[in-house]
Amino acid sequence: MAKTIIVVGYTEIDEYGNLLVTDKGGGVTRIAKKRERLFTLFQQGQAVELDWQTYMNKDYVADAKLVEGALPPPVEPLSASVPVGSHSRETSTSKNRSYALSYVKDLAVADKIPVDKILSYAELFLRWLDGDIKVEDEEVFKSLLKKTFSVVETKEEP
Repeated sequence: MAKTIIVVGYTEIDEYGNLLVTDKGGGVTRIAKKRERLFTLFQQGQAVELDWQTYMNKDYVADAKLVEGALPPPVEPLSASVPVGSHSRETSTSKNRSYALSYVKDLAVADKIPVDKILSYAELFLRWLDGDIKVEDEEVFKSLLKKTFSVVETKEEP
């Protein structure tokens, strides 16, 4: 079928043992675990020619080989509307919302909070993550002391 050339940016193995190759342009290509013999070809900065085939209307990498000689021109990554290193408030809030709900769900599973209070706790945690609620170190310390040392002191008899 088609052949394409990519320059390897970095690689990682997914939870199924497939190789995920991210090229210098930001594109991601999956190399199936059953083609493990190809994995060693994908080294950072190396140009690799991919041989694509189709099976049941799905494209896959059937073979690959190292490219010698001139490399293809570099592909510029798509520019983001948000400057690198900063996040929009909306994106940050969305990520924080997911994080808060996931964390609070874990607390409910561990029986640390009641299940029917998950959304209330998640909302409080989200507000804290977004910086709407400020907690001083002294308040946290006092709260921890109350929970950790809630044992009643007893007097020793002489």
